[in-house]
Amino acid sequence: MNRVRYWLFLWPCLVLLGIAAFLCLYPNRPFPGATQRIARQRRGIEQTIHDIERLAHENHQLKGALLPMEAIRQGACRINQDGAILLRERLDNATTKAQITLRAMGEIRKNNLTEDELEFYEVSFSTECTLKEFLIFTQELEKPASRLYWRNLTLRANTTGHNDLLSLSGSVVLIALEGDDEQ
Repeated sequence: MNRVRYWLFLWPCLVLLGIAAFLCLYPNRPFPGATQRIARQRRGIEQTIHDIERLAHENHQLKGALLPMEAIRQGACRINQDGAILLRERLDNATTKAQITLRAMGEIRKNNLTEDELEFYEVSFSTECTLKEFLIFTQELEKPASRLYWRNLTLRANTTGHNDLLSLSGSVVLIALEGDDEQ
């Protein structure tokens, strides 16, 4: 009976010695179930890398889409008055300096571009002018302070008998941000 106890006592030591010998002889042998866990973790990491690359690509596309909005925002003027009044003043100043009389002028329309107070005011008009007057007129409209942008422009030769006159019709836009100081 003593011998059985002696061997029962040594049995766990022999098992541990066998496991240690197995691990020494085959050190790269994975534990049971570890391969599946590693494969699962690897798939998760690869999926995360794929998601990061996809989101980085989407982010790059969104930045590209927002660049024109930044350019619009930089070209906008800050106003503390009604933008329609400022647009009419700028148009009147340009026509006065170019010595042009507007034949027809439409109603000033206001549209909001975004929720954050970026808005634009648009007016359509038509007139007749010489090429020199047209150049002075466009230079006045494109001055940096509260610059006006062309929405559309049609310039054609006048067919009513005055060969030196051009028929001008178009729409100009004032892009504005509500604010305290005017640029």
